[in-house]
Amino acid sequence: MTSTIKAVAALDDAAEHGLSGPRRLVWSGVWLAFLGYPIGDIVSRHHSTAWEAAAWASLAVFVAVYLRTMWLALGPEVRSARPAVTGWLAALIVVTFTMVAGFGAPWGGVIIYLGVATGASLTNRAALATLGGIAAVSIGIGVAVGVSASDLAFVTFLTTALGVTMLGVRRMFQLIVELRDARDEVARLTAAEQRLRFARDLHDVLGHNLSAIALKSQVARRTLHTDLGAAAAALEDVEAVAHRSLDDVRALVSGYRHPSLAEELAVAEELLVAAGVQPLIERPEQLPGGRSDELLAWAVREGATNVVRHSRAAHCRITITAGDGQARLEVADDGTAANGDAVGSGLRGLRERMAEVGGEMDARPLDSGGFRLSVRVPL
Repeated sequence: MTSTIKAVAALDDAAEHGLSGPRRLVWSGVWLAFLGYPIGDIVSRHHSTAWEAAAWASLAVFVAVYLRTMWLALGPEVRSARPAVTGWLAALIVVTFTMVAGFGAPWGGVIIYLGVATGASLTNRAALATLGGIAAVSIGIGVAVGVSASDLAFVTFLTTALGVTMLGVRRMFQLIVELRDARDEVARLTAAEQRLRFARDLHDVLGHNLSAIALKSQVARRTLHTDLGAAAAALEDVEAVAHRSLDDVRALVSGYRHPSLAEELAVAEELLVAAGVQPLIERPEQLPGGRSDELLAWAVREGATNVVRHSRAAHCRITITAGDGQARLEVADDGTAANGDAVGSGLRGLRERMAEVGGEMDARPLDSGGFRLSVRVPL
């Protein structure tokens, strides 16, 4: 298991950064084992000294061109170096077929290197076309220099198979890169969504509670010199709301905050009464549950907060209905000022909450005066 993990990690690193120098040498050098055939032909001592010298020189040139081609093809900047890779591959093809034609059948095995280098160097279509051309030329030269049919078939097949295999390996690298990019993008979007959710929840929680604290503080200030009991009660309410705000923020940071519709209706009624707005709440005997309850609770909180902060209304009606697989909430007031803006932070966040579950939100001034917030969520 450990070796598998290390292998996957190595492929992941190679896909993103290309093979390091030592790895490129290993990937390229492992194929040098096929040089045993031409080397064996050279050391067989059946040739002249001049022939052997020419063979050794040709083999050295071949190895140098092959290693240079593979070094570029397996490097981290293969895309930008593609013209250079193609040029070195063309040189390798010329050197290879020249050696096979000049030194005879025992050198036919070096054609196998062309399959590996082609698969590593060219894009899919170009590689397949080049492999086809290499196979055709190999057959022609092999017949001309007297390579046996079985050896010729083996070399041609192995050359093509290795080329296609290298294409598959390179495609695997590309898929790893794409997977890593997709993974990074998912992480980025998830982080952005979490930041948006936190900002939205923070606005909804603190906006409501701070409005209540401001309102209760005003009541305490106005009654401080005329009614100490009322001022003390208002200050107690401020303290309670402050403690509740602290608990809400802690719950929000922990990710466990889920408002209750029944609780928010009670808080909204208390807040409206304290602001001098007469509430009228109409709701069914059985309130919606689950996610619908939570979404409607957020809507009640946002609607009541906006009425208190902006509307200067005398009355506010909160109506909840459920039927046909949907729950509906409407918060309407008779104020003289618009109590919200469809693009404001609170209403924008509320609209996003509704959209997440396929619900809808509408907020607009009424022709008869006042403002109405309405939401619809599936049960």
